Amino acid sequence: MLEHIRDHTLKSRVFRAAVGVLAALAMLVTALPAQAAVDWAGKKLVNLALYATAGADKENTPVANVNNGYLAGAAATSWNTWAQGGVDYPTKVWLKWDAPQQLSGSRVIWWADSNDITSTDNVTFPKSATIEYLDDATGEWRRLTGMADEDNKATDRMGVKYDTADGNGLNGANKYWNEVLFAADVTTTQIRMTIERNGSGRNGIGISEWEVYGAQSEDFQPGIAQGKNIAPEGVVSAGYTNSGTSTANVNDMNLATDSKTSWNTWKQAGDLTYPQPIELTFDEPRNIQSMRVMWWADGGGVRYPKSARLQYWDHAAEQWTDVTGMIDADGKSVDTVGVGTTDGATLGKNRTWNGVAIDAKHPVKTTRIRLLVDRPDGVDAKTGIGIGEWEVYGETVTDEFVAAKVTGKAKIVNGENATYTASPLPSGYAGDFAYQWSTEGDALSIVGDRTGSTVTVAGAKKGEGTVKVAMTDRTSGETRTATASVAVEEVTGVDTYKTSTVAGTAPILPNSVVVDGIQFDDSTPSTHNTGQKTVSYDFGETFDSKLMPVTWDKVDPAKYAADQVGKTFTVTGTVSVNGVEFPAEAEITVNSKVAASTANQSVTFENVTLTDDFWSPKQKVNMMKSLEVSIGHIEEASGGEPNFENAVKKLNGEEYSAFQGFVFQDSDIYKSLEAISYTLAAMKDETDPAVLEHKARLEKKLAEWVDLIQKVQYADGYINTHFTLRSSSYSGGRAPGTHRWRNFNNHEMYNAGHFIESAVAYTRYREGIGDPDYSLYVAAKRYADEIVSLFGPNGTRHEVPGHEEIELALAKFSELVEQHEGEGAGDKYVQTAKTLIDRRGEDPKLRDSQYDGYSSGQREYSQDALPFTEETNAVGHAVRANYLYAGATDVARLVGGETETSYLHALDEVWDSVVNRKSYVTGSIGVASHGEDFGADYELPSNDSYAEICASIALANWNLRMNLVHEDAKYADVVERAMYNAILDGVNLEGDRFYYANRLELPTKNGGTLGRSSWFACACCPPNLMRTLARLSEYMYTTHGDNVFVNMYIGSEATISVSGVKVGVTQKTAYPNDGNVEMTVSPEQSKEFTLKVRIPSWLKGQSDETPVIKVNGKKVKAEAVKGYVSIDRTWVKGDVVSLGFPMEIKLTEGNEKVSDQQGKVAIERGPLVFSMEKAGNAQLNSGIANFDPRKIQIQRGEKSTLKAAEGTLIEGMDASRMMIITGKAKYVDGDTSQDIDIQAIPFYATNNRSDGTTYVQNSNSTGMVTWTKAAGTAKVDTAALESALAEAKGYEAADYEADEAWDALQSAIDAAGKLLKKTDATQAEVTKATADLKNAMASVTAKSVQPEATVESIAVTKAPDKTTYTVGDAGPDLNGLEVTATLSDGTTKALTYGDDYELADPSGFDTTTAGEKTVTVALKSDTTKTATFTVTVNPTEGNTVNKSALESAIAAASALKEADYTPVTWKAFRAALENAISVHDDATVSQTDVNDALAKLEAARKALKPAPAAGKQDGTLTGGGTGGLSRTGTAVAGLATATLALAMAGLAFLSIRRRRRE
Repeated sequence: MLEHIRDHTLKSRVFRAAVGVLAALAMLVTALPAQAAVDWAGKKLVNLALYATAGADKENTPVANVNNGYLAGAAATSWNTWAQGGVDYPTKVWLKWDAPQQLSGSRVIWWADSNDITSTDNVTFPKSATIEYLDDATGEWRRLTGMADEDNKATDRMGVKYDTADGNGLNGANKYWNEVLFAADVTTTQIRMTIERNGSGRNGIGISEWEVYGAQSEDFQPGIAQGKNIAPEGVVSAGYTNSGTSTANVNDMNLATDSKTSWNTWKQAGDLTYPQPIELTFDEPRNIQSMRVMWWADGGGVRYPKSARLQYWDHAAEQWTDVTGMIDADGKSVDTVGVGTTDGATLGKNRTWNGVAIDAKHPVKTTRIRLLVDRPDGVDAKTGIGIGEWEVYGETVTDEFVAAKVTGKAKIVNGENATYTASPLPSGYAGDFAYQWSTEGDALSIVGDRTGSTVTVAGAKKGEGTVKVAMTDRTSGETRTATASVAVEEVTGVDTYKTSTVAGTAPILPNSVVVDGIQFDDSTPSTHNTGQKTVSYDFGETFDSKLMPVTWDKVDPAKYAADQVGKTFTVTGTVSVNGVEFPAEAEITVNSKVAASTANQSVTFENVTLTDDFWSPKQKVNMMKSLEVSIGHIEEASGGEPNFENAVKKLNGEEYSAFQGFVFQDSDIYKSLEAISYTLAAMKDETDPAVLEHKARLEKKLAEWVDLIQKVQYADGYINTHFTLRSSSYSGGRAPGTHRWRNFNNHEMYNAGHFIESAVAYTRYREGIGDPDYSLYVAAKRYADEIVSLFGPNGTRHEVPGHEEIELALAKFSELVEQHEGEGAGDKYVQTAKTLIDRRGEDPKLRDSQYDGYSSGQREYSQDALPFTEETNAVGHAVRANYLYAGATDVARLVGGETETSYLHALDEVWDSVVNRKSYVTGSIGVASHGEDFGADYELPSNDSYAEICASIALANWNLRMNLVHEDAKYADVVERAMYNAILDGVNLEGDRFYYANRLELPTKNGGTLGRSSWFACACCPPNLMRTLARLSEYMYTTHGDNVFVNMYIGSEATISVSGVKVGVTQKTAYPNDGNVEMTVSPEQSKEFTLKVRIPSWLKGQSDETPVIKVNGKKVKAEAVKGYVSIDRTWVKGDVVSLGFPMEIKLTEGNEKVSDQQGKVAIERGPLVFSMEKAGNAQLNSGIANFDPRKIQIQRGEKSTLKAAEGTLIEGMDASRMMIITGKAKYVDGDTSQDIDIQAIPFYATNNRSDGTTYVQNSNSTGMVTWTKAAGTAKVDTAALESALAEAKGYEAADYEADEAWDALQSAIDAAGKLLKKTDATQAEVTKATADLKNAMASVTAKSVQPEATVESIAVTKAPDKTTYTVGDAGPDLNGLEVTATLSDGTTKALTYGDDYELADPSGFDTTTAGEKTVTVALKSDTTKTATFTVTVNPTEGNTVNKSALESAIAAASALKEADYTPVTWKAFRAALENAISVHDDATVSQTDVNDALAKLEAARKALKPAPAAGKQDGTLTGGGTGGLSRTGTAVAGLATATLALAMAGLAFLSIRRRRRE
């Protein structure tokens, strides 16, 4: 991504500083104190350092940076002493004045890029510093002592404190002033600091800014270029600017070289009049003290000027006024600015400054100055003039009323009332003012009072107008005027929003619609291409439409019901434009649900949650630390977020700051947004309070970004802050942001692609948590639709993207769109991706922009030298290439047919090139000497690897897609290797330091080191890494019809849809430290499908390469097809698949075609590659001075000494728990050799300890190897074969079928035994014999063993002999009872007490009351299996129950009428009567039961209440209307029915009674 600005690959930090200046400027801030300390202003002291010349013993970066008035951001804007060669310490830095100065104190902010005080190759904060002044009389330096520091404590030194409030204080984050107030003023022409460093070697110290305070006389006359260059604090504008140049080049603190870094006025039309103005405007008044300008010319159409005048805006006179009586470099009084140049020098070689100082007796105090520049006589009309750099020196005015200012909206709508505010400049000036407001033009009118500090202005009609205020300071009588131009707009229409939806699903409607007639942004000027096409393309545009909020009416579900497929319906709504409402409309087409995909598909991240002890904690670190770091840096001035905030301000007509960062800076927000979405989805079930706190912060930030993105989106969908802010800088690109879609090196498509990917992630995340939000879905759809309309198959533009990314994003988006909008809705996005791919390799003249590669003519770099389908070799920029390959693979999969055939032919060829000839053992790609490109075949130097993290991520993403297409595990193997090694290595164990590029060996090729950084100016890799770790679960499973592919082994819980059936899959494993995996498969209903488990390629080369696979404990023969073993069965809930992958320490021999690997081995175990660092190994071998891991020599024959064990690498650090390999080796130094102990750690964990044993945040390892020298011949390892043979011999013939498989097992046993006795057996023979033996064991068939029959049911086949009892008898007597069980094999068995089918004690036997009783017997081992028999219990003699009283009461009660009583009391009475009848009829009840029933009946009868008179009701059954069925009608009706039943029961009872009496 860093493209041509390869800051981290440069050999010299001096050069690094030079190329970083553009990016570093973005971090310049005015040097204001970070803490209250010495009150310099209160002491009326000024910073005299600004008027001095700085010098130093050593300059890695310019020493002039120490006193330029700006705090350093990046290294380029600091002064530091890092050096390739030696520097003597302590070192000195000084300030020198032309005349003696009276000095009172000093302060300094230190600068560093590392906080490792033991560093040997960085810039660290100093160890100590002293301060001295020159005694001009004697020429001696005198040390200052007895000073007071910023805390008013006595000190003899300059402090060396630094601030870590903003991150770690590095790379400009330190803002702490170390201050000293001298014991007494000193008068001198020079002052210096003597500074001692920390660390050693090339390590240096650095200064961000150094200030020295003293008194300055009122008549002080600054010289030219003395003081602070305030030009960078202003905004440059010009009468005209040549296309391809920028006014921002005038004050960017860089001398122009070529035309694009200059400002010039060459114009094809030749219609300019001269002199031409170039203006500098400040937000606050400045006292201009001097200026100087360096002219620029190319010797042709841009010439050096004839003359130049300096003018300032006179706020009192309201006019431009010439500055006269200036002092030139020779001390002469002049009225013009010089036009001197270096003889014969053009194209940036001119290095002559033309300077003037302003006479201090006639100060110029203003907010605006300009140069009026005339061109030479006798030139043609096109000729222009140019400036290479303009510097203006001065100070901010704070104590007098210089100017007025009006703030308010630059655009309002007809009928809108807007408020405008007047304020004085300087803004902090406290005065007593009178105001008078007015307007110019008939488009505006003032509403209400005109004499306050604010005024209300109404839009009267469409047009332009001016708001004007006159501010008068009542104290001084001074009046200043200010104006603000205001455009009044008028709505001309509201565009209909068109979309589609799946039948039965509510449509996704936008929260905004396009309103025409409202200007969103300034227009871009008419600019044509170079005319190479037949029709010249004009890139000029207007933006007279804007997205405005809309409220939609309710949508009738019938409109999108299943029977509406193919039909279109309309939804209406209301759009609000600054308070004025207009009707809105959406047109929705109903589509069929997309058919089940015929292509392989990934199981997306929201369906899989990691639960393991390896990746899950890393995801949490990613959330808790890495994303916090990312957000912090993105919030910085050059981090990306401020660009969106400033774009919003610009679009709202507010004051804003310039774009900062790279042309692709927006993508950092998109990738981080994507990472946050994945992370919140993965952590959705977390309950840890600390995690919940982080979740809340991430959710808040996510909402902020989603809001900002929508606010900067153009009506046609475009989003790009580099353009919106019309950036004049274009780091990482090729042109200023003056036009859209003009220069395809500016990464517009790349940014768009990452935005679309983030929208997909955000949408899926919000759906996954059950709280859908489709705001980004709609925004992405608008942007994607615009790309389709411009660049698609039928688009108006013919182009090809620069940096690929949009291709894969459109393919990904198409699948989401089809899911929500139905069959065919996503086709246009896939076809557009295909079109963009197919245009590669064509004649650039066919393109409107004439895009011809990142550097003109270097088309291979951007994969544009050949048509895609003709590519056979991986070429160019590795990240670009793999993004292209990923997108092309998606297109092949989704389009199919001839496209799939031709694309895959090329992709297969390229894959072979990348994986087999251009990849490192870690899964990394790219060679440092080639920048960010692929090297040649087999060009893989370990100490010169580039191994960009983004490239490895892109490689993994491409191989994920290749696996979808080919369903071959070799692609998943590539993903796994990259993920566990090259990608994971991109972040340190704590999650706050990152690699951009990496090496497999240290020292690097140039003898240096390469530590991780807290962040990068070009920070594409860290957010990319974060989103990858957060969505790791998406790499685990793919599906194709009834096939489920298991591609990665990680403890997790997944829900996978298999042909519409949800299948839960749970993995439990300690992978990658252990090769055993247990998968529980749980479909929601039994489901027949094929589970395809990947057999990892890392098994190859082990002595035991054969996995053991079991289903529910039964072995499955491991015959892999395309790397997968298929398990076909009807799966039921709880089925368990056990995988056993033998994991050995493996010495992988280097490729003989790779010169760097010859005679070397790499240590591997499972998917992990291991490295050996100086850290750990130096401590194990403390007797060896300057231990160098490159001198380790592995003895192949002693591989058995290498042992792997899980342990903690760094004491007390949980994140450092990992697999560690220890063992024996040789240390070969020249002709000497000695035995040593070694420690190898996973490659991903390297460079966390520097060269020690404790954790170092800014670790800087000086020694590390991945490919290690090796000697000897490897011994044949027979351990696995011996183990398998012992297991096989344990198989008994009686237990297995005597078939061919059994015979094959015996043959394999025999062959294995013979091979073990063979003295010259090779490792290949032993490995094959092991595999044959394991497969033979898995193939034999166990004999069928009839399972023991189980009881299905039991029944009483004969009741006991005794079934009649009297109340109070004991029992039951079970003699004669016969119970028979029906067994699962169809047979029956009589059950008796005491045998294997024992019965439990019976239940239900009760002789306390008379009557029939049911007795239950049950199987003791399973009490759900029961049978029953009946016994009769008779009353005892002489104990007759008397029921006569109860009988009489029942008769009396039955004669009562319900209508005579209230419903509530009747209900209770009825229940008591029913109970009494039941007791009366029960022959088994006791006298107590009878008496109780009688008492309850009598009580209920007495409680009856008479019904109220007609027209009145019991309050319980209130309600009006007819009858009592209002409200409680159902209850009353039920009561009536029950009463009727009761009456019938009473009649029946009386009838029985009469019969008995008869």
